[in-house]
Amino acid sequence: MYRGGENMFAKKIKRFYAVLLICVMIGTLLPVKWTFALDKELLKFEFSSPDDIISWTNGGSWEYSGRLDIGYDDVLKAMKVDLDYSNNANASWSEAKIACSFPSEQDLSGYNQASFDFIYDPAQMTKGSFAIKLVAGNKDAISSVELVNAQDYGNGLKKVTVVLEFKNDENRVSDLILGIVGQNTDYKGAVYIDNITFAYKEVEDMYVVATKSIIEQTPIAVNKDSIVANGITQKTPDKVKLVDDKAIKATAQLYAYLEAIGKTDSVLFGHQNDINHKAGSVSGGTESDVKDITGSIAAVYGVDSLSLTGADFDSISWETPLAERVAAVAEGTKKAVEQGAIVALTSHMPNFEIIAKRVENQKLGDHTSDTVGILEDGSYNFSGYSSPVLTGDIVTRIMPGQDLNKYYTAYLDMIAAYAKALEKDNISVLFRPFHENTGSWFWWGKAFCDAEAYKNLYRYTVEYLRDEKDVHNFIYVYGPGSEANSVEDYEERYPGDEYVDMVGFDMYHSQPAEGDLFIKNLKDQINIVGTFAKQHNKLFAVTETGVANGNLALLKTGNERKDWFNEVLEAVAPSEACYFLVWANWGEDGAFYTPYVTSKAGNTIKGHEMLDYFIDFYNDGRSVFAKEMGDFSEIEVTVDSNDKVYGYFRSPVSGSYALDTMDVEASVFNIDDESNTDVKFVAKNKAGDLIQEVPAIKKSDNRYSAQLTKEQIAQLGETSGTLALVVNDEVISKINLKYNMQKPVVDPFVIGSFEDYYGEDLILRSVWNTGNGTGCTVEPSLSETNKYAGQYGLEFKYKLIAGGYAGVVKTIETDWSSKNALQLWILPDGKKQKVVIQVQSAGEAFEVYLNEYPEFNGSTEPMLVTIPFSSFAGRDNKNAIFDPSNIQSFGLWCNAILPEGADSQIFVLESVIYYDEIKAVTSDVAKVTFTPIN
Repeated sequence: MYRGGENMFAKKIKRFYAVLLICVMIGTLLPVKWTFALDKELLKFEFSSPDDIISWTNGGSWEYSGRLDIGYDDVLKAMKVDLDYSNNANASWSEAKIACSFPSEQDLSGYNQASFDFIYDPAQMTKGSFAIKLVAGNKDAISSVELVNAQDYGNGLKKVTVVLEFKNDENRVSDLILGIVGQNTDYKGAVYIDNITFAYKEVEDMYVVATKSIIEQTPIAVNKDSIVANGITQKTPDKVKLVDDKAIKATAQLYAYLEAIGKTDSVLFGHQNDINHKAGSVSGGTESDVKDITGSIAAVYGVDSLSLTGADFDSISWETPLAERVAAVAEGTKKAVEQGAIVALTSHMPNFEIIAKRVENQKLGDHTSDTVGILEDGSYNFSGYSSPVLTGDIVTRIMPGQDLNKYYTAYLDMIAAYAKALEKDNISVLFRPFHENTGSWFWWGKAFCDAEAYKNLYRYTVEYLRDEKDVHNFIYVYGPGSEANSVEDYEERYPGDEYVDMVGFDMYHSQPAEGDLFIKNLKDQINIVGTFAKQHNKLFAVTETGVANGNLALLKTGNERKDWFNEVLEAVAPSEACYFLVWANWGEDGAFYTPYVTSKAGNTIKGHEMLDYFIDFYNDGRSVFAKEMGDFSEIEVTVDSNDKVYGYFRSPVSGSYALDTMDVEASVFNIDDESNTDVKFVAKNKAGDLIQEVPAIKKSDNRYSAQLTKEQIAQLGETSGTLALVVNDEVISKINLKYNMQKPVVDPFVIGSFEDYYGEDLILRSVWNTGNGTGCTVEPSLSETNKYAGQYGLEFKYKLIAGGYAGVVKTIETDWSSKNALQLWILPDGKKQKVVIQVQSAGEAFEVYLNEYPEFNGSTEPMLVTIPFSSFAGRDNKNAIFDPSNIQSFGLWCNAILPEGADSQIFVLESVIYYDEIKAVTSDVAKVTFTPIN
């Protein structure tokens, strides 16, 4: 039932109740028993009888395929919702929606808070957590269900009061939708909803009135051979060398323009989804938060291939036919281009094993986004955000000849269709696939493929789009993370000059504080990548950046570095970076990366606390937004053809075991058919001794193959080694192989005994992958001296700077449900840093910090550490439940803790920790224990 209250919006609320009273009196207008009373400042929806649930129905779902039955519980006097997330347990957002429809539009203006009791049975879940999404008219609010604060409710049930907050502006509603979101949970059973309450909560006005005014900027003047930006004249090149010799003229012109921009002190400002998502809600505003403030959208419009699968655009969904989705995203892109922007396409590709399982398991009658594999138009359903699903060895399996290749090429076909739709209008795209590959949070990351495997995947992608799909309007961008400590580090996974047009890096400012090292580290990374760009004659950009406050970006209020955009501009402008891009504004209650406007009166705007600072950023003559871009189609430039012989391995995948006869295939470009060209494959052992040479046979244009027989492989002996693609005695590509090495027999409970790597650090590092923050390093190696058992232990040699971190990660897809603890031997270094033991379970990171225990902190004595699974806490989601049945990876990390009195600007620590015998065990300990080892 509804219960209402008198408050500052009393007249509107009374009208609301008058409508409801009439509906009750008429009887036939409402299919539900409505009772209400006026209580102060509350609008309350209680469930006192079965009649009170009649208007609640199944409201649909997102990435949810279980049951959704609505009923009434006579004992609890609450609405009962039967749910089953077991088939969606790996989904970070699996939403079952319940909806309540009103007979006519109602006025909920004035309320800024909704709350209700969420009652659940913890015995019905072994992992994960919940969130709630409320949609009511123009309100769209999200809140976590804080399971850690749950109260006992009797009979094994727990209760959490969920509170959602939103603006108290005008809001007329025809229905309410509650989304019950499973987050990596296997919950199967009933949840209960009661006491849905809308209220007005007095809050301090956090919005500010902008005191600065926009100053119109002089657009960049573009001539046929030069540009003039911020008063600086810069020549444009008359020839450019691109990955694609057949690139359309507009692509060459864009490249020339960006090269010239980089040589001035001007910097293009980019914003992901700039015209698709907003945090602000100003009446009469534009499609863009940036435009609401400045009068212009961002100069670089970021779009994601996720949009092509049905995300980000209101006019399409995952069910929309492929051609319509492509057309809608292309038309949306053109709207940004019409306002002067250029286009940057990022690709958060799905985990293709998930796509394959949808196709293989689809049954007649399946209709949800995570069960439908093939849509009615015959295209694959690629929807959902599964890039962070790290299982399945995807890099290997999407290469030519592998089982997932058909799904990958279908995905590239979709991207190609988008490209061709834009090419018709001479629109070029900065295409950035497989970004942040030097981290390990996407399936193409460092922990899931070696450097050569990554490079060959990138190269194959370029070849497929350029040569098989005839996409000729792409500028190919390589955008790793910010882990490089030198030009040599940056080059480690670089696909090569023949496959990359622009280089960049992604770097976020985590937990900004005055005096931190972000700007210094940003400048250091700009110097490293800028130097690399000059050496390789490539364009350069800061491909992603922004503020990161935990799971949020900018804060609604209380941001310590309000002048952040100008700080970044000061760092970027002196370099040859042509742009920097911040991520999307997902909503005021979600993550947002730019300030926004909430109200406007004449020329006066009010909104986020950083408005004035952002206006200053716009008014700086060095920052460039869309309407100041100029028309680069005036530039006269041609594409300089590439005559260099180059190529890559299509198969086998680098890092593979070579035990039996092996088919080898490579793509080789720019070979003159009339010349006497020698193409061969050369196998070498660990020492670099040439053991086998196998002539390559030309199969077709650019395609060469051979077979390495079992007998030839046997002659290499048991060794790590290489296989090189050699053209006229020049090595043009090389992969790593494990010759005659048997795959280790995997004990599902042993993470590291360090006896399975044949005594080779190279093999160890192919399994234990490194990760580090800017300015930090870690070098894992085998130790014969410091160990607990067997022949080897792990040497964890690290270097940290203030605010930094370094670690190693091993992928392990296993089930530990028969164990209850983790045990490891450790020889600590006594440096009192943050020593992290990390387990990735069901998509969530769980951690224990050994430095928090006095038995460990400061010790230099060897010890056996036993950690009950119950001691692991969610790193990013404090409500997450550790699931031992779904273990995905294990990590050892060390984070910097600045010693008292140390100068953060110069602090550097280099040290070593040793580990051994890391395994899951059964133990009777109830807390983390430390057993000294003599």
